[in-house]
Amino acid sequence: HNKMIMPIIRELCNEHKVDVYYSCRAEHPPLLNTNRFPDFENLAEFNDAVLTFIQNQKIKNVILSARWTKYCVQDPDSTDVALTDRLGTKEPPEIVFERALLETLQILHDLDIRVWIIPQVPYQKRNPIDLLFHAHRLGRDRDNLGVTIVEAQSHHQVANDIFDRTPAPLATFLNPLPLFSNKNGHTKIHIDGDSRYRDEDHLSN
Repeated sequence: HNKMIMPIIRELCNEHKVDVYYSCRAEHPPLLNTNRFPDFENLAEFNDAVLTFIQNQKIKNVILSARWTKYCVQDPDSTDVALTDRLGTKEPPEIVFERALLETLQILHDLDIRVWIIPQVPYQKRNPIDLLFHAHRLGRDRDNLGVTIVEAQSHHQVANDIFDRTPAPLATFLNPLPLFSNKNGHTKIHIDGDSRYRDEDHLSN
C-alpha cells in the first residue's frame, strides 16, 4: 500500500521542495511493539529502527498507510495471523491494533511529530481490470462496476471505528473514500476507462 501512494507523495514533495524518506515492507504494519507470531517475529525490531531513524533525522511529519483491515480483523478463512504484540501474546487482533496505534501515535506526538494517516481505499470484490475489460467488450456502464459505498465502509468498519476513537490531537486522517465515490452510490474504479486499481485492494500507479 505504501509503494502505491509513493509516486504522488514524491511528486508533491518535489513540487514543494520537501525531502521525503519512506519505509515500505510487505506484511509489516507501521505500529510499534507489534509482531505477527509465528509468521513474522522481527516486525517490532524493524519498526523500532524506523522510529530511531525518524528521531535521528529530526523528521517532523509522518504519513502512515497500510492494509489496516488485514491487521485488525482475523480472516476466518485464513491461517494468516492478523497481529500480535511484541511477545506474541494471544489477544484479539483488534485490541492489539488499537493499543499499538494509540501507543505509536502518542510516542510520535510526544516527539512533536505531526502524523497523517491514510485509511484504506475501497476493497473491490473482483479485479477491477477484469471488470473494465468485460464492460468495454460488452458495452456496459463502467460507473456501476465498483462495490457500493456502503459495502466499502462495511469492509473496513473495524479499522475505521478504531480510527474514529483516536483522539484528534494525535493524528490527522486523510480519508480517500470521497475521491472514490460516484453519485450513483458505487465506488469509482476507473478514470476515463483506465483502472485506478492494480488488483482488488491496491491502487495502480
